[in-house]
Amino acid sequence: MNDIDVFEADLNGQDLRIAIVQARFNED
Repeated sequence: MNDIDVFEADLNGQDLRIAIVQARFNED
Protein backbone atom coordinates (compact mmCIF):
# COMPACT_ATOMS: atom_id res chain seq x y z
CA MET A 1 0.00 0.00 0.00
CA ASN A 2 3.02 2.26 0.49
CA ASP A 3 3.58 2.05 -3.27
CA ILE A 4 0.88 4.71 -3.66
CA ASP A 5 2.85 7.14 -1.47
CA VAL A 6 6.02 6.44 -3.44
CA PHE A 7 4.16 7.05 -6.71
CA GLU A 8 2.77 10.38 -5.49
CA ALA A 9 6.19 11.43 -4.25
CA ASP A 10 7.69 10.57 -7.63
CA LEU A 11 5.09 12.71 -9.39
CA ASN A 12 6.01 15.60 -7.10
CA GLY A 13 9.68 15.03 -7.81
CA GLN A 14 10.48 14.82 -4.10
CA ASP A 15 13.31 12.30 -3.85
CA LEU A 16 13.59 12.98 -0.13
CA ARG A 17 10.02 11.83 0.45
CA ILE A 18 10.70 8.69 -1.57
CA ALA A 19 13.71 7.92 0.62
CA ILE A 20 11.61 8.40 3.76
CA VAL A 21 8.84 6.12 2.49
CA GLN A 22 11.36 3.44 1.51
CA ALA A 23 13.05 3.70 4.91
CA ARG A 24 9.71 3.19 6.66
CA PHE A 25 8.92 0.30 4.33
CA ASN A 26 12.24 -1.37 5.20
CA GLU A 27 11.46 -0.95 8.90
CA ASP A 28 8.31 -2.97 8.41
